[in-house]
Amino acid sequence: MRSKITSLLTLLFVALFSLPAMAQLDELKLKAVDYEEAAETMTPDTEWYLVFNKRNGGGYWADDNCSERRVRMSNGIDVVTTGDEATRKALYLVRFISTELEGIYKIQFGTGNWMTEELFTSSDPEKAALFNVYNINDEPGNFGVNVADFQARVDNNGKGNDLSPWDTGKITQSGGNNTWTIYPVTLTDMDERTSLLNTAGEYVDKYDAYLTGDKKLDIGTEVGQYDITQEEYDAWLAHIQNVFDFATGENDELTNEEIKADTLPSSVRLMSRNSMFMSLSLASVAVLPLSI
Repeated sequence: MRSKITSLLTLLFVALFSLPAMAQLDELKLKAVDYEEAAETMTPDTEWYLVFNKRNGGGYWADDNCSERRVRMSNGIDVVTTGDEATRKALYLVRFISTELEGIYKIQFGTGNWMTEELFTSSDPEKAALFNVYNINDEPGNFGVNVADFQARVDNNGKGNDLSPWDTGKITQSGGNNTWTIYPVTLTDMDERTSLLNTAGEYVDKYDAYLTGDKKLDIGTEVGQYDITQEEYDAWLAHIQNVFDFATGENDELTNEEIKADTLPSSVRLMSRNSMFMSLSLASVAVLPLSI
């Protein structure tokens, strides 16, 4: 048996439109985002915001989904545009939740995760830290954020980098790396068809090379190969073709359920290096590095 070094992306995802990306709150489902002019004051509990700082070209706070990274700055501001689906931008949406203490808030992302004292995120509300959120020197539009009781200031190292707890005390000078601008986000209804069209476009961008034949799965039972039949592979390609036709307007007659339909079994077996079969759920996407 010959050996190969491969990184296997689980392309055989079957249920294209049930693929979970990052978790998000139900209230964001089938909503489109729009953002307004920068807010002068902050409205807690009910208002979603994009939290911006201009350093190194600027970016928004972004939840790294309870990873080993702190909340980070997005790599630029074009990550959110008017009309985007809110569930796809949940990691950038922020709201400030009131507490019993005046001027003290918990910080929640559209993912449902909470910011912790060390500026990571957690899905556990019990780990949510308390923060001072205030207008610096009472200046409209310039916001400072500290861990409660004016402990660590929430600072940043520029777009693409993690937030930093830096120095302590109330921020008294605006314009620096710890001055935040908040943009209110408006949510409007989005119909399911539009949502499916967004998803279709995303997956066509990723997988149309398999339709053209520029890329192919390596089918077989050897190490690093996909242990599926040609019929299963052809069925998968047929489903991708349907999605492509829908995304490009070639077939508007497909129903929403047909667009989301499965065409392969619920799992595919991949041969591991040790010749042990692993069952791979097709309702998720993951990179499985199988190397020797």
